[in-house]
Amino acid sequence: MDHILVELLQTIKHEKQGCEPKVYDMGTLLKVIHDSHDTYLVTADDELFSFSLRKVDEGTVWIKV
Repeated sequence: MDHILVELLQTIKHEKQGCEPKVYDMGTLLKVIHDSHDTYLVTADDELFSFSLRKVDEGTVWIKV
């Protein structure tokens, strides 16, 4: 898979059980680590969390860079 980066167009608050909530601000760059049919699994530079972004949200929540 080619290296895909996405940039957030909106702030996302991500919560996982047992961890402090993580806020990803607008403009944050995220690395795609897995491409599935309708989502991308992404991670930030800290790589503590990974989470999914829906592909249908491209252009409203995030864009490819």
